Amino acid sequence: IDRMFDVTDKIKQAGNHYFNKDNNAAAEKKYEKALRYHEWTKSHPN
Repeated sequence: IDRMFDVTDKIKQAGNHYFNKDNNAAAEKKYEKALRYHEWTKSHPN
């Protein structure tokens, strides 16, 4: 599960990168993907 949180954090960081470059569409996609991974991780604890 820690690995999934690491992956989720990397995706969120990519979203932050795009946001800082004023690429809001790409940032939104990364944030949405990070949220999907986070929700999946919460529903699959093992």
